[in-house]
Amino acid sequence: MKGEKKKELFEKAIKLHQNGDLEEADRIYLSILDQDVSIDVQATNFNIILSRKILMLTGYTSVGYNFSTTTFTAGEDISNLDTFNLNELEISLPIEMKFENNNEFRANVGLRFNLAVIAIHANHTFSKYPVTTIGLGVSLR
Repeated sequence: MKGEKKKELFEKAIKLHQNGDLEEADRIYLSILDQDVSIDVQATNFNIILSRKILMLTGYTSVGYNFSTTTFTAGEDISNLDTFNLNELEISLPIEMKFENNNEFRANVGLRFNLAVIAIHANHTFSKYPVTTIGLGVSLR
């Protein structure tokens, strides 16, 4: 979309906004931006798992290491603009944010109880963000 057309549509959207037709104004704003947002998440998890089965009960434990990175990108498709102002805050385009790498050790401990085709399990992960799960499953073999 060329600059003149964007300006014309932007002025129309502002009038619609002022008249209370927010839905139509938002539709025009989005068509002006024609914007894509990209989130790139890369994660890897290594674990060493030990388990022991005694009759219908299986206990397991593991230790491992996680690492991940997240990158958020926006504004790559806005042509003819290097920056824009938002309430007197100047923002450079494209916007790229890299979130803090999340690297950590983790440990798991869990139990699984098998009754024919029904399995009941409980698991706890010890890490920066600990998680406990309890579940019921069906196992067909």
